[in-house]
Amino acid sequence: MNSSDQVPEFSPRLDAFLEEMLHGQLPNTGRFCGQCYTPIASSRDTCSHCGRSTSEVAPLEHLPLSIIDVYIARRRREGLAVRLTFYTVLLIGIIVSALVIGFLPFWWNVVAFTFALGASYLLSGNLANTVGDSVGYRWGQRAAERKWQQILLEERRQSGQGVQG
Repeated sequence: MNSSDQVPEFSPRLDAFLEEMLHGQLPNTGRFCGQCYTPIASSRDTCSHCGRSTSEVAPLEHLPLSIIDVYIARRRREGLAVRLTFYTVLLIGIIVSALVIGFLPFWWNVVAFTFALGASYLLSGNLANTVGDSVGYRWGQRAAERKWQQILLEERRQSGQGVQG
């Protein structure tokens, strides 16, 4: 396993592989770089992501569970930020729509409520895709970093590398 204290940077190929694997479309087998865990074609001797040769760092046949755990922690946190942004803005839109009902005659209520609800839905989707994505990315990176540090701490405890418990 990569012994660096920094979370390995996931390559786009590794991201795509993990996404398909977690959806049950690919097994956790293949040939992976021993440094950055990027999938390596059997015809190649160097990693396209980090440039390490297979003679420098032995390739792996399976992704370590710790890398999968870090990926899952990152994706969950990213998704949480996007969904939280979407539903918060939508809830505000529903509240504003409901307030409009109290101040207008009946037929204007129907039109105003429908318009306000539709506008809040569109606004919440757009904000979730911009603000939610950028906040989610930062939250996801922090979650991945915390998970990686937990994994390293546990590995050091198990190997007895001087971690006092």
